[in-house]
Amino acid sequence: MASPPTDIVIACCRDEADIIGSFISFYVDQGFDAICLVDNGSRDDTVREIKRHPARDRIRLHCDPRVGYDGRLMEYNRLFSPLASRWIFFLDVDEFIVIPGGIKTYAEQLPLDCSILEMATFEMIPDTATVAPEPLLAVRRESQLTEERKVVWKVGIPQLIYCGKHAIGSDQAKPYQDPALYIRHFHTRSERQFRSKLQNRVETETTLSSSAEFRDVLSFFDSTERREWLEESRGFLEADGWTREKERLAEIPWVEDTEIRDWYRRRGSAPQILMAADRPGGS
Repeated sequence: MASPPTDIVIACCRDEADIIGSFISFYVDQGFDAICLVDNGSRDDTVREIKRHPARDRIRLHCDPRVGYDGRLMEYNRLFSPLASRWIFFLDVDEFIVIPGGIKTYAEQLPLDCSILEMATFEMIPDTATVAPEPLLAVRRESQLTEERKVVWKVGIPQLIYCGKHAIGSDQAKPYQDPALYIRHFHTRSERQFRSKLQNRVETETTLSSSAEFRDVLSFFDSTERREWLEESRGFLEADGWTREKERLAEIPWVEDTEIRDWYRRRGSAPQILMAADRPGGS
């Protein structure tokens, strides 16, 4: 009898202690066989939270403190891809996708020639006046579809993964879009997390910009766009940056979206794995 197909999640993380445990639990509950994490030199408790998670048998952790990890995404893809025989979801740890029925049921229903899933991204809007201790309690997301798209793929598809993981190079792409499948992006969760994210971005982008290999081959942006993005990030690190971020969030049209919050509340405040009947799409 043939072995059942395996599906994995890959994510890079750096200073994500506030959300990493929930990320692991969520994708285990979605039915993924392995949660593969690359820690890029976290200075908080991220690694400790990973190692103490109750789903340790599903977790594969690789520590790589080199700055400029965005230029090494194919390296990480090759490192973990032997664990998968079907789908690889290469995500950020602040990105949550509710998969109808879980990955096993959903994958069986996809067209046979589908090799790439293309998804829209919606930003989750926190209540910055009273930021919850658990970011997944946010119940608002932006209401308008943005131009940003992100892809996940079957084993062996990408020949190049661009910085930011919003596009890949491949001559085997068979994209598929499902309006029911989209990313909830928890971009801003607290002032501390927001500033840490920007500091890491500036450090990474500065390193990438000084490398001709990363800048000219792996960058999804041209030199002007990269420079503008870096300048914007530095601007938000100034003293009034958090105030301006709250003002930006306040201007985003939003709708209520409680699915992730309700999952988190069913799971409970302590890291644990849901029983099958409580999983999304479970019975």
